[in-house]
Amino acid sequence: MKQTMGKVTRRLIKKSLGRFLSIVLLTMLGSMTLIGLKSAGQDINRSANEYFEGLSTMDLAVIGSQGLGAADEEEIREAPGVSEVEFGNFVDTGLANSSSAIRIYSAPRKLSKFEVVRGRMPSREDEIALTDRYRGKYKIGDIVEFSEKSDNLMQLKRHAYKITGFINSSEIIADNTLGPANAGSGALSGYAVVVKSAFKQNVPVIARIRFKDLKDVDRFGDSYTDKLKKHSKELEKLVSDNAPARKVELERKLRAEYEWRLTRSNTSDFYVGQTNIGKNHIDGKVAYPSKLSVPEPEYHVYTFRTMPGSDGVKMLRNMSFGIGKVGNVFPVVLYLVAALVTVANMTRFVYEERTNVGVMKALGYTEHDVTKQFVTFGLCSGGIGSFLGVILGTYGIPYILCSSLMANMTMPIPALKFNWTIVVIAVLLSLSCTVMPVLAIVHREFKANAAQLLLPKPPSSSSRILLERVKFIWKRMSFIQKVTARNIFRYKQRMLMTIFGVIGSVALLCAGLGISSSVNDIEGRQFGDLIKYDVVVTKSDEITNDEQIKLDKILKSSSVTRYEDVYIKQISQQIKGVDDEQDITIMATSKKSFAPLIDIKTKALHKSITLPKNGVVITEKLAKLLGVSKGDTFILNDGGKTYTVRVSEIAEMYAGHYMFVSDDYYSQVWGETPAANSYLVKVNEKSDIANVASKFMNLGGVKGVAHNLNIIEQVRGVSKSLLTVMFVLTIMSTLLAIVILYNLTNINMVERIREISTVKVLGFLNKEATMYLYRETILLSIIGIGLGLISGKMLHDFIIAYVAPSHVMFTPNIELWGYIVPSGAVIGILFVLCVYVNRMIRKLNMLDALKSVD
Repeated sequence: MKQTMGKVTRRLIKKSLGRFLSIVLLTMLGSMTLIGLKSAGQDINRSANEYFEGLSTMDLAVIGSQGLGAADEEEIREAPGVSEVEFGNFVDTGLANSSSAIRIYSAPRKLSKFEVVRGRMPSREDEIALTDRYRGKYKIGDIVEFSEKSDNLMQLKRHAYKITGFINSSEIIADNTLGPANAGSGALSGYAVVVKSAFKQNVPVIARIRFKDLKDVDRFGDSYTDKLKKHSKELEKLVSDNAPARKVELERKLRAEYEWRLTRSNTSDFYVGQTNIGKNHIDGKVAYPSKLSVPEPEYHVYTFRTMPGSDGVKMLRNMSFGIGKVGNVFPVVLYLVAALVTVANMTRFVYEERTNVGVMKALGYTEHDVTKQFVTFGLCSGGIGSFLGVILGTYGIPYILCSSLMANMTMPIPALKFNWTIVVIAVLLSLSCTVMPVLAIVHREFKANAAQLLLPKPPSSSSRILLERVKFIWKRMSFIQKVTARNIFRYKQRMLMTIFGVIGSVALLCAGLGISSSVNDIEGRQFGDLIKYDVVVTKSDEITNDEQIKLDKILKSSSVTRYEDVYIKQISQQIKGVDDEQDITIMATSKKSFAPLIDIKTKALHKSITLPKNGVVITEKLAKLLGVSKGDTFILNDGGKTYTVRVSEIAEMYAGHYMFVSDDYYSQVWGETPAANSYLVKVNEKSDIANVASKFMNLGGVKGVAHNLNIIEQVRGVSKSLLTVMFVLTIMSTLLAIVILYNLTNINMVERIREISTVKVLGFLNKEATMYLYRETILLSIIGIGLGLISGKMLHDFIIAYVAPSHVMFTPNIELWGYIVPSGAVIGILFVLCVYVNRMIRKLNMLDALKSVD
């Protein structure tokens, strides 16, 4: 008997090979998408943690604008929970004869170590290890030279170094967006390492810290983030009152050194912390400033995700979280649709074998024996599909995503590993769809006696439909239209499956393509329609007349199209519910608006906003994070003080957080008049932005330069990560649509084979018989397309709100092609399947189809 059952099972698979393969594809698509998206994010996350741990990357850093004194060092070492501290130096310089900015670090011994890619680390003061991104430009043994800013000598003892090796940093892991710099064009191009003694001063500027309770904790997990916030607040409180003592210490040292210099009449420059005291030659003697004072020291506490140059770490975290969040939504919808069709397929399969079940029951086979053959069919199809899905989901999709997303990272491509939890869940879901319906249906059918099972299942009885009651419509319908309407409601299960199958496929396609258009639109909308300037130039606090003249000369040169002077302040705000502190750029002006260099528009109507007299304008993403609307107030932390600010209007903006305010309202809230300290500059040629920015940076009266190229690269990084995910999901959705529509068409054909034979006997031509069968599918698919586009828009809105990083907002609109392509794809699939149905009907043996078992 076992041999016989084995033959029956093999016959079933061979006989229903098309159905078998379609179930394999459905379960493969479902499990592959679920495993792939969940695994890719976790692979990136795990690999990043291993990389950071292997190089002992710091948890927090304290940077002092005037260096860290002995008292600062002692206080930091004694901070609660500290396990390791390492003090070091770094400085931003420019490559000689270039606008490229390079950050030069003192070589660390234990924290935030550098990965040596080629060669070795420097061991002498005239040696340097250079960023690996310059390996094609230089080679080991070459001499590299650095330039200096016109108003300040470098803090290094030398200008030229011999290259000993090429390195990667554990703090700056992006290869295309390294963050802002205080040299060159204002955007960091690379980094390098020298020995600690290569710096002129032995005063450290940075303390890198690791904590006991953060060792081996997932750096992107909630536990790590919560503990990191706690330690960050403790350190901020610890160093908050250090500035006065440090200022006194520096000025005392400055006076002592100044007096010593006067007695020596030495013409060399000297430094206190990061401050160059001066260099003036008068008749062979040195003239030093008469005012021996230093600016108020500032202390900044950074996490490894908010450090200068850590844009890559933020991008990595956004990638990991973005994939994970999409993986929480997209596969669920895809799985539901795939499961619906799989269940329908298996249900139909058992019904088709009803007569054979009756024969087996008459021959004495038990329910267990009969069930076994169907369960084996389901296990084989679901098992093969799950196996392929597990392999492709574990190695295929994560490889495509990781290699694409991390192409511009200095970290290695993650090693791909099995995520056993997700694999087990995916396999169980797949097998449940192929096995559970079989168990339920066979059990129900087996209750009937053998004689009943040997008879075909009675067709669904026809009944009056609602449309028939609408007389003025019904009487104007043709016979074929009436038949189509009745058949749609006669086969309610197939009707719902077709509609929901098409809705699911179209919704997934629409959402995927819609997200692609939303992501692609950010750059053009933000930096084309809203922000028109290219460079922000910040003046020094004590700019001289000569320095201002030189600055004005460049501003009025042919390279600059337009410029406006404004007041700009950047603050960091911890917002409840957001992991990292958010940078907020405050802009104030005495004019009615910032036009034409910034077009502030309302988020809904896209109308230009005039600066309000009794409130501020904040950007939409910031308003969402703060949970405020027009007319609300919120607390702003600035320099240790809090200010209550009223929101008068919410503006459209897609990258970064901005607050626009009039001079009058700023004076009212802050109690001081904002004096213009920056220039918004529009450059004549976009290709000349870096060159113009470098000219500004080299001026003595310029404190800093920032340009949009760096922000654009960040936006592109976020966009690329989501576009890659969406591309993969669009392919999956298209395949799903093909398999679903094929299955539903096939089920429709098999269920109504005798009906089609009858109409052919009655004289219907092949094309007429095809449309008799297929007209319902077309009508139901059109309904599904319409509802699918609506559902796709809803899914799109949910996903872009769910996966967007804290500093980015995606444009909410789906471009027209985002609706046309899904609709066209389904219509195209329907056309191909119509040709397939026509061929099947042409080959149909009407005599065999009309034979009755009774």
